[in-house]
Amino acid sequence: MNELQTMNEVLRLLLFVNVILLIVQLVMKLKLRKSILHEETIEAVLQISTLILVGVFLYLERWKGFVSSGVLFVYWAVSIISTSMSMYNKILHHMYSHEKESFLIFCTVYATHWLQWTISCFAEISTRSTEGEKNPYSTSSFPGRLLFLWVFSLILKGYRKPITKDDTFPLESKDKAYHLLLNFQKNWEKSGRNVKEWCMERRKPSLESATEIDAGESLVAKEENEDNASDYHGNASHSLLLTLLNMFGWKFLLLHVLTIFNSVCKMASPQLLSLLLGLLSEPAKEKDASCRDYLLAISLFVVSVFEVLTYIHSLTTALKLGVRVRATLMSALYRKVLKVGNISRQKSSVGEILNLMSVDTSTISDSMPLIGMWFESLLEIMFSLYFLYEILGYAVFAGCGLMVLLVPVNAYLSSKSFKVIEDHMKLNDDRIKLLSEVINGIKILKLYAWEMIFKDKIIAKRKTELRKLLNLKILERILETLFHITPFIVIFATFLTYILINDRPLDAKTVFVSLSFFNILKFSIEMVSRSVQENMKFYVAIKRIQKFLNSDDLIECNMKRMDQREIAIRISNGTFAWNWNSSVLERINMEVHEGKLVALVGNVGQGKSSLLSAILGELTKLKGTVNIKGTVAYVPQQAWILNATVEDNILFGMKMDRTRYNTVLETCALLPDLTILPAGDQTEIGEKGVNLSGGQKHRISLARAVYSDADIYLLDDPLSAVDSRVGSHLFNKVIGPTGVLKDKTRVLVTHGIHWLPSVDQIFVLSDGQISENGTYDELLDHAGPFAEFLENVKNQTDDFQNGNLGGLRRPLAYQNESRGLNPRTRSTSSDQFENRTSLNLDTQFKTTEQSSDVPHIDMTKDILIEEEKTEEGKVKWKRVVTYFKAVGLKYCLLLMLLYEASEGLSLMGNIWLSRWTEDPILNAAVNVTQNHRELQQRNVYYLGCYVSFGIGQVFCVVLFGIFSVTRTISASHIIHSNLLHSILRCPISFFDTTPSGRIMNRFSQDLSAVDTKIPFYIEMALYSGTVLLGTLAAITYAAQWFLLVAIPLGLVYFVLMTAYLPTLRQIKRIEAVCRSPIYSYFSETLAGASVIRAFGKENIFMLEIQKRINDFHRVNSTDVAISGWKSILTELLGCVVILSTSLMAVASRDTISAGMAGLSISYSLQVTRVMNWLVYCLTLVETNVVSIERIAEYTDTESEAALINDTHRPPENWPDEGQIIFSSYSTKHRPNLDTVLKNINVVIKPRSKIGIVGRTGAGKSSLAMALFRLIEPVSGNIEVDGENLTVLGLHDCRSKLTILPQDPVLFSGSLRMNIDPLNQFKDEQIWSAIEHAHLKSFVQSLPSGLEFECGEGGGNISAGQKQLVCLARSLLQKTKILILDEATAAVDLETDDLIQRTIREEFRDCTVLTIAHRINTVLDYDRIIVLDKGCVMEYDTPNHLLKDPNSLFYELARNAGILK
Repeated sequence: MNELQTMNEVLRLLLFVNVILLIVQLVMKLKLRKSILHEETIEAVLQISTLILVGVFLYLERWKGFVSSGVLFVYWAVSIISTSMSMYNKILHHMYSHEKESFLIFCTVYATHWLQWTISCFAEISTRSTEGEKNPYSTSSFPGRLLFLWVFSLILKGYRKPITKDDTFPLESKDKAYHLLLNFQKNWEKSGRNVKEWCMERRKPSLESATEIDAGESLVAKEENEDNASDYHGNASHSLLLTLLNMFGWKFLLLHVLTIFNSVCKMASPQLLSLLLGLLSEPAKEKDASCRDYLLAISLFVVSVFEVLTYIHSLTTALKLGVRVRATLMSALYRKVLKVGNISRQKSSVGEILNLMSVDTSTISDSMPLIGMWFESLLEIMFSLYFLYEILGYAVFAGCGLMVLLVPVNAYLSSKSFKVIEDHMKLNDDRIKLLSEVINGIKILKLYAWEMIFKDKIIAKRKTELRKLLNLKILERILETLFHITPFIVIFATFLTYILINDRPLDAKTVFVSLSFFNILKFSIEMVSRSVQENMKFYVAIKRIQKFLNSDDLIECNMKRMDQREIAIRISNGTFAWNWNSSVLERINMEVHEGKLVALVGNVGQGKSSLLSAILGELTKLKGTVNIKGTVAYVPQQAWILNATVEDNILFGMKMDRTRYNTVLETCALLPDLTILPAGDQTEIGEKGVNLSGGQKHRISLARAVYSDADIYLLDDPLSAVDSRVGSHLFNKVIGPTGVLKDKTRVLVTHGIHWLPSVDQIFVLSDGQISENGTYDELLDHAGPFAEFLENVKNQTDDFQNGNLGGLRRPLAYQNESRGLNPRTRSTSSDQFENRTSLNLDTQFKTTEQSSDVPHIDMTKDILIEEEKTEEGKVKWKRVVTYFKAVGLKYCLLLMLLYEASEGLSLMGNIWLSRWTEDPILNAAVNVTQNHRELQQRNVYYLGCYVSFGIGQVFCVVLFGIFSVTRTISASHIIHSNLLHSILRCPISFFDTTPSGRIMNRFSQDLSAVDTKIPFYIEMALYSGTVLLGTLAAITYAAQWFLLVAIPLGLVYFVLMTAYLPTLRQIKRIEAVCRSPIYSYFSETLAGASVIRAFGKENIFMLEIQKRINDFHRVNSTDVAISGWKSILTELLGCVVILSTSLMAVASRDTISAGMAGLSISYSLQVTRVMNWLVYCLTLVETNVVSIERIAEYTDTESEAALINDTHRPPENWPDEGQIIFSSYSTKHRPNLDTVLKNINVVIKPRSKIGIVGRTGAGKSSLAMALFRLIEPVSGNIEVDGENLTVLGLHDCRSKLTILPQDPVLFSGSLRMNIDPLNQFKDEQIWSAIEHAHLKSFVQSLPSGLEFECGEGGGNISAGQKQLVCLARSLLQKTKILILDEATAAVDLETDDLIQRTIREEFRDCTVLTIAHRINTVLDYDRIIVLDKGCVMEYDTPNHLLKDPNSLFYELARNAGILK
């Protein structure tokens, strides 16, 4: 620090000395010249003024905190060059002898310039304090930034050992997601205003007419509807492209300024080559001429260096811009997900939105280097044609005419490509959407043995997608072929016209300078083609993201805050809908007073959950008003659990209050569960709560709401997933009149009518309307629908008194019967919560603090989801071979030979041109009029041979294109099919421990690389390698001594690649690993957006996603920096090739012809570009093969047992009896876990009805999963009708059993497909199953009946209706064994009774195993299995077990209120 401060002081001192010396020099010149207007005095004055300005500039830069100045570095460099020329001139004129004082002062000034320039090569340490890590770029000097020297330390570290994410360069503040999103929001709103103003100027019709108003509506309702419509449509006017231009326009301008400078340098090289070849064609006579030759050779090198610097910095600027744009769009998309309305949400599936987040943002980022490049390329084409005209005259117009003729063809193909790209992206969305649903519902698919059916569906979508990709690649290949053909046709037409209309033969200068411009022309045409393609992809991606960002947000006026005494919730004349076309709730009038407990009741599908959504503002309000007072906590019907610890799920971003936290754990019946969970409240919960029971998930969801200490609690049936005992505890301790929420406003959706006597008010919903409301007694006295409902179900529940309705008025006795439990039950936990006695509210806090210490303090954090594994070292060759095998090894060899042949023919054509220019007969002719016929024949001969080489090259290119397109598409299909098959065949434990985001990352980002990037980069690497070999061969052919330079340069390139590839490879791996958490969190947020909004936690979730985005783009930015460092060094080495070739050509002018010199130098001008492109492509091949590596990681995962065991198939009618025998059966979920079922020995007789009961962790669900072999035995076996299940194939085992799961899972598609995905049954059979599932009236009411499209996950029907659809599915595929896994938790008691009755009737000849929460549903079963800690504790008839007061079943029944 002190040294650099001293250096800064020295810099100022030198500047001061410099000014003083110049003033002294000025005084001396004034004395000598006697005039202030003399040129020397004016020069001195200007120099002094400039130095004063430099001093001011230096002060301003230091004041602003700059550590290095590019302007001063360039100034001192230019000053040294100019003063060096003056020094040379003074020495040449011997001024040191007759003007000693002046010369001495000049030398001193010259020395200070060198010192100033040397000091400017170093960076100062900023005196400003900065927080956090610093990016080394911000502290590096200008030369360090120019040559990327600040990256070298990381390259060195990566060469010595594998780097980690922490080793990457930190982001600057302006590049972090938070700042980018703020800037985006500001410019997004600005773009909306600009477009709206433009629309008004064009008198665009008003949007108010978009919403039709019924004639009977009031004026107020009409105004509200117009407001809603305005809010709904208002977002549609924002322009994403304009927003990005406002944000990054200056960077984009800088990019194009650098590109234009690069184009100027490109144009300068052939001009210098022309001068050099002109001099080499003449004999060396003078010393000055020789010096001029060397000066031109050095000038070629200098121009090439400038070309390199401008190209690399324009490229890295574009790549960094792409990183920032991607971070911006990712943040904007996530923010939109937190705000998007349900109407728009229904139009976009999770897969589609994930595609926007992954594929489309990457497309935009990757397109940045080529966005707008067509403009510079067109400039290069025009300048090339102009200079070609100067060289070849009118002959160049023949080539131009052919180019013009090809323009419409290119335009047509480009427009076709645009449409194909859009279609391909939509098909990709469809595939990802279905795949996302399959991954999320994989357990159900395995239970029903449907995974191969859905695999075929995904494969079918993939084939359609690949057909569209094939169309796209064919169009691109045609454009590529035209790109290869166009320069050849232009050269042929131009040279043919030239020899026909000119009086002089072709010479070396004309041919090779023309070839240099033709090479620029060829590259520019390629860039135009690439740029057009990338611009189309960019525009499609922008259009797709813009459409989503412009989709309607939740309308703020759907729900408004109010501050009114005593009223917490008020809905007046409300009509609500999930979309604009049909309403789900009508004429809703509702008032809820502060501190009251309100119940919403009604049958399945009547609108109870929708009413809660309306209160939250989630539903679109078509009419009326919704007002609430205070904060809200929401418990959804399907518990939403984060992939985090139990503690994090409860705190939900709030600060820890230990007393409140412990109270919540006790009141929500979670303390005993913490003693079972591996790490107490620090146990990591898997994605969607996979390692929790249904009851545990609901209680954690309830605990989250209780801890939030909100004013209003919206509780969507939280008691359904727990049994009566736990329900009683939760009601008494949390929800009810004596619970911790007794002073809060509570709206409870419930199917449990036994809670209703204790609530303050009841709202009964029927057909989307409130049919009646009042207190419990008022509704009974009214004798309306509610009383009829109770009358219908009073005989089906043991909770009611026998007799008339008067008995229903009394609260049930078991609400307060929570004492006198057997002490032995205190050590276990359960969804039933049998082990705990009710605690007196006065001692609640004290007891909680004591009981919670054990699970919290003594446990360590359990890791369920491990960090994604990152490979280290080189990419294994077998991964590369995997891709080549998918393409076909013989085809790979053929493709390589075709490319080598193409380049060989191109090289031979150029050598032939060289010979043409050296033909002695043509060169001896003064003009073609002498021996005209013979000379024309000779020209035609040379031209004909050149055309033959060109036709052969085109033929090879066309064949290469055909085989390349077809085989790479085939490889994509094979790799996707293998990956999909492996994923679907993974055991269920794989999905428990692997976030869906990681899996989806393989099928989206990594597979996208396989589809497009890897084939392209391999082809480009092959092209570059072939061209490089041809270039080196051509230069060596022309000048054999070039090998003396080529071999050392090759070694340097090899060392360079060896040095940086380990770092870059590891960076790509870390980048891929950092990408998955973004997608996982994104998917998680999509599922729980309504909960996040209800709790008002949007900002917390935004900060978390921004942290993950920053981590990803920190690695991505480091990747860009390393690529820049590599490119600078490789391109500068290429410039050395140009310098050495030019100098050797000049030095060997007496031994080498001008034609050969032109051939070698013109090829050397390509070396820089080709070498850099080769290294770049080889790097991208290896780094993108990481995608193959990551896909192979999941392709090589452990698989389940065979689906079909060909050596042992069960009989066709198996099982025909339904007998199940467990023989010493033990199992565990994963190898590293404890045994969950221990030595089970049970015989279940045919056609018997078995109830399975027990506490959480007892092994109930594990027993059911064992039957389906989702978990395999550690010891023992299970026999069904004499067949050992472990011997059978999985599909033979699973397809012959039927299960009705607790969590109903539906898929996008028709209702028919969800009931009969195999398409095995006739309509009559399907309707029969629907009728027995009590869904007939609902399905008949649907406009399209069985063809009704179920939304993603069945999101457009209620949870109860989804359960009934699953029942219809089970009825249709009835087998001799049925397993019910708490299947009626989400339905009301009346529907529950109907389901139980259906099961008794339809499965009376079957063996039925029921995992029960409601003990009363299994009291009439044949036998009961009581499980505890994985062991069968009791197995007997219900009557026998209930007669034994010491039995566990007796205790369960008593705790459930069945026994008194």
